[in-house]
Parts: sequence; C-alpha cells; structure tokens
Amino acid sequence: MTRSTRSNMPRLQAEAIAAMTQAFRRLEAAIPPPERVAHRDLFVYRYASKGIREALLQKLARNVSGLNSYPTRGLRTFLTT
Repeated sequence: MTRSTRSNMPRLQAEAIAAMTQAFRRLEAAIPPPERVAHRDLFVYRYASKGIREALLQKLARNVSGLNSYPTRGLRTFLTT
C-alpha cells in the first residue's frame, strides 16, 4: 500500500460507507417494513416475507454496521485479510 493510499484511507472509507448506506436506503424503501412480533415477553421486528430481498437487505445492514465499527486501522486489516 502506497503512502498516498494510506493517507486517503479515511476519505475512501467514508465514501464507501456513504455509498453502501445510500444503497441500503434504496433497497429498504423498495420492500415492506418489518413487522413487530411477540418473542417471549418482548417484541422483535421481523420481515413477513422471507425472500431474497429481505435477506440481502439484512446482510447489507450487517456489513455497513460492521464497517462503521472499524477504526481506520482496523478497516485496513479487515480488508486485506
């Protein structure tokens, strides 16, 4: 990794997360929202339809959330392993 690439990592990381978040929002708007479902003595949110769109949306949500949790150094390690 070159020095200029390293210095651009925080900007590139922010751009990548922003692009994935926008994609997530577009996908989220295209399907019905999850419904509130009783689970034991609590409520959880579940999609009524268990299709590929809902699965991809949940996967993207986990990926974006995980990338947001990595500091810049951790993201570099995550992406190169």
